[in-house]
Amino acid sequence: MGKLRILMMMSLLALVIAACSGDDDTVATLEAAISNDDITAAVTAEPQAEAEADAGNDTVEVAPADAVVEEPEVEAPAPEIAQVERPDWHNTTLVDARTGESFTLADFAGQTVFVEPMATWCTNCRSQLGRVAQARFDLDPEQHVFIALSLEPGLSNDTLANYADGLGFDWTFAVIPPDLLSALSDEFGRAIRSAPNTPHFVIRPDGSFTSLSTGSKSVDQIVEEMRRESEV
Repeated sequence: MGKLRILMMMSLLALVIAACSGDDDTVATLEAAISNDDITAAVTAEPQAEAEADAGNDTVEVAPADAVVEEPEVEAPAPEIAQVERPDWHNTTLVDARTGESFTLADFAGQTVFVEPMATWCTNCRSQLGRVAQARFDLDPEQHVFIALSLEPGLSNDTLANYADGLGFDWTFAVIPPDLLSALSDEFGRAIRSAPNTPHFVIRPDGSFTSLSTGSKSVDQIVEEMRRESEV
């Protein structure tokens, strides 16, 4: 409570006491003091000033927080794989039996390539290609490539494409040209010409390649080999 309000209350109390005692002069003096405009205005203004002060105290200024800018994540580029000197047969032109587009084995630098010579009449090849189809589900198609090369001279692209489509083999099929077959025979031996032996080899991401493998391979063996040869 303000000092002026206390003074006002004391004056009123004194006025009551004087009135009770019958002192008319004291009563008149006190009434004049109480009616003083300055005191009345001060007493009236004091609560308003206190209320405004209290209202001001309720306002809390909060300094703006420093803006936090998140840096965008930038994916680091994949390290380049040093390439070995490739043999000439890596650059022999092949034709995709489905699309008619030309390609070479060297086009897949940086990827792991499973190359399997085969024949449409070969039942062993068909079984092996079926396991390849299953293995592909467990491998990254961006990293692991499969190519089937028909050993049948003169086979048309349409016939080979129909064979692959009919069995649901949806990777690349091509008829092997005579010069590539000759070069592969020089590189791996004549066993590569025997489709029933289910020959295959793997070209690593750096361009080097495995020796020729023959015989039936399980799905797990194919997956394991492709992952192993990917680690150059």
